[in-house]
Amino acid sequence: MRSLAPWFKCLLILLASARVSAAEPEAPPLEADLAEAAHGSIVAQYRLGNRYLNGDGVAQDFTGSAHWFRLAAEGGHGEAQFTLGLMYETGVGVARDAALSSDWIRRSARAGLPGAQFKLARMYAYGDGVPVDAAAAADWYARAAEGGVVEAQYELGLAYLGGHGVERDPERAVEWLLTAAGEYPEAQYTLGTLYMEGVGVPRDNYAAMEWFFRAAHQGNGDAQYHLGMMYARGIGVMRQEAKAELWLRRAAVGGHELARHGLEELIRRRVETMGNYPLPDLRRVRASLYG
Repeated sequence: MRSLAPWFKCLLILLASARVSAAEPEAPPLEADLAEAAHGSIVAQYRLGNRYLNGDGVAQDFTGSAHWFRLAAEGGHGEAQFTLGLMYETGVGVARDAALSSDWIRRSARAGLPGAQFKLARMYAYGDGVPVDAAAAADWYARAAEGGVVEAQYELGLAYLGGHGVERDPERAVEWLLTAAGEYPEAQYTLGTLYMEGVGVPRDNYAAMEWFFRAAHQGNGDAQYHLGMMYARGIGVMRQEAKAELWLRRAAVGGHELARHGLEELIRRRVETMGNYPLPDLRRVRASLYG
């Protein structure tokens, strides 16, 4: 598995735990949890795992946290299985063990936890602790997507778009990308490219621009670049150099190399037609681009 910085290891586990525990009612007193856990309550054991993980009413203790998560996981608690799998992946509270990590995450995924299903899908997609298996990845993406995981909906759309682990189906890809697009800029950008190229949908530059616009406003550099070039060339919209410069500059500042070249080309054309471009503005553009 890929190496993770120590601070990120802890953050990964804490976030995973927080997602599950956020919707739970207020926990009972520590003494009650200890008593119930001693009598085999997997719910109390899971709560104790979270307590020691977060330092909630006790001294933070990752090893103690792993102990309680393990007891709950062995009793069939899906969230505990997932968290324990992440702990074995990252080496938080336990020694890193790829086999145990994948085993616990798989158990949690089979128990129906969407977050674990998405995690397992990515493991199969990238060979992270398990052999690469595109079909298995697509299957688990589908389960997580049905469970409402937006990232899984996006990845499943890409799988159908490229025929990775499933039969290629651009129309079905569009359906899943649309499902994810409400809050996922990468899906919005991908839909823009599909409308521009006429893949899975009729070619429609205006619709492409709308999707690029949504993704660009959320900071997607590729969408900012495409939006800038569409304004520069008058594709799907009237040609507007000021807006072209605005979006190309935003993408270039974010490190988008094609946007930087596009911005340079836009300025070069202005230099060639200096009679139509005030000299002070030209100096401002050059100074902001080259320093």
